Amino acid sequence: SNFDQVISFSGEKITAETVSAALGLAGAEVITRIIGSISSKESKTALDVVANLVDSGHDLRNFCRDVLAVFRDLLIYKVSSGDASLVESSTLDPETLAAHAENFSESDLIRLFNSLAETEARLKDAVQMRYVLEVGLVKLIELGRVRPIEDILERLAAIESRGVSASAGFQTLASAAPEK
Repeated sequence: SNFDQVISFSGEKITAETVSAALGLAGAEVITRIIGSISSKESKTALDVVANLVDSGHDLRNFCRDVLAVFRDLLIYKVSSGDASLVESSTLDPETLAAHAENFSESDLIRLFNSLAETEARLKDAVQMRYVLEVGLVKLIELGRVRPIEDILERLAAIESRGVSASAGFQTLASAAPEK
């Protein structure tokens, strides 16, 4: 049925652009913008992308799945030391994948993947898909602001090794935490 939809939309000449338009698929440029907005913590860019997708009639759940596949690929690329043969999505070329993988740690990618998978599952039953996707993307961006527990434990160990008590160390950590 997807192929019939593409044929009826594009006529006799089928191109990648007409397939994307007919099926409501987002291209690599849009996914790259989303990944960039997450790595640079720019919520406005992510919201602009969603607005453009809605205005263009894209399927938001398919888009979320595409981004999810790219985060999977980023994680696999990162933990496999750049083995592009393990990458399943053809959305990003290996050079672009490598560039984006550098912006995230393995634990970041796992957290982002899990959060996005939750968003994708919620889209299935959502009455307002746009709202669910927007909040899900902003949540991904906010996850990037959270300090990993390993960093906090390392700082605490360093404080304790200097002879400061654990309670004083927690007060130091609490006062050093970014304010919201």
